[in-house]
Amino acid sequence: MAALGPPDDPIVMPAPSQSSFGGGGSTTPWPELDPDALHGPVGAFVRAAAPHTEADPAGLLVSTLVLLGGAIGRAPHVLAGNERHGAALFAVLVGATSKGRKGTAMAAARALVVEIDRDYVTGRLLGGFGSGEAMVAELRDRTDDDAGAADHRLCVDEPEFARLLKVAGRDHSILGQMIRHAWDGRRLEARSRAHTVVATNFHVAAVCQVSAEELRARLTDTETYGGTANRFLYVAVRRGELQPGGGNIPDQVLTEYGAILQTHVAAARRVGLITRTDAAEIAWTRLYHRLAADEPVGLLDAVIGRDSAQCLRLSLLYALLDGAAQIDAKHIQAAAALWKYSRATAAHVFGDRLGDQVADRLLVALRQAGPSGLDRAAQAAALGKHVTAGQLDVAAERLTSLSLAAEPRTESTGGRPRQVLCATDTARPQTSPELTA
Repeated sequence: MAALGPPDDPIVMPAPSQSSFGGGGSTTPWPELDPDALHGPVGAFVRAAAPHTEADPAGLLVSTLVLLGGAIGRAPHVLAGNERHGAALFAVLVGATSKGRKGTAMAAARALVVEIDRDYVTGRLLGGFGSGEAMVAELRDRTDDDAGAADHRLCVDEPEFARLLKVAGRDHSILGQMIRHAWDGRRLEARSRAHTVVATNFHVAAVCQVSAEELRARLTDTETYGGTANRFLYVAVRRGELQPGGGNIPDQVLTEYGAILQTHVAAARRVGLITRTDAAEIAWTRLYHRLAADEPVGLLDAVIGRDSAQCLRLSLLYALLDGAAQIDAKHIQAAAALWKYSRATAAHVFGDRLGDQVADRLLVALRQAGPSGLDRAAQAAALGKHVTAGQLDVAAERLTSLSLAAEPRTESTGGRPRQVLCATDTARPQTSPELTA
């Protein structure tokens, strides 16, 4: 194994060609993957595979975790607030349209997981859902006149996350609601005049792909503040090691790590409720308080709204794939490290966007105007004729209250003085607190 890439080898990624995905105006740096996230056999696999593929290590790590968590099924779980959390994760790989190698990460993960559960990879990785009804049908319970789904596991494999969001945003679509209920483990139900289809005993995971531009454009207020967005882990990806021959993970790496993880997956399917060790309880309490103190502004706040639940599921999955009987402090630490990367990705994508189209557009115009700022007439002209005076006032007040714009200054014109609004010199920081567990 050592010649193929020993687990202790550092992963060195090339510097990104630009500070953001392009077009977003993000002021936060590209995320860095904490080595603690590369814990256990999955982390060792990513280290061994990295020199042989153009997949981003973070994208490969998360894709592998999602697929393995989905393959395990619904039996192992933790409880929090009387709610059941299993090993099911939803993730979105966010990268440049053509060079982010989002699909490469997923292909590499599939190559490993097919060694562990071929039937799951070939039969339960499904995409192209055009409705919530179609998703429920794939997971439906048995009834007197229907044998139901043969396998109640499902991994939504959606290379076009923007398309899924578009479908979910249509009038009368229940797809967004079914995605939320699937993550929550709540009863799925699709009604029609002819009959009602129900799914209760299911286990759903998801790996989607999107560019940052599409994500910003398609993530509507409804999906953001309705809670669809914060059920996903966002993972920034870019091309890793250049592979002129295409890049193929050696069979020896896939076979060796596949055998290790197959043993752990089989063991995980035989357990139910998972608890934490005493050391893990201390680490979890510390992390939970730090997550509770993380309150950024705007869209980012909405997108990271389920941070503690995401970390809880990640810690469970790290423990299961470690072959552990309990969640230990090292699994909490690994979960915190991966959440930190996901949170940094969201900050990089959304920056200090507020989710208010008028306020966001006004902020862009003010930043473009620079120190000279914009008076009321110029603000209205920059935003177009369809913005009312009241909307402009609310937007300006919101930017000022968040310190994204300075208090208006009065300038003499020889006649009636004018009020000029300027953006502040720097964007409001959206950095993450220290999340070391």
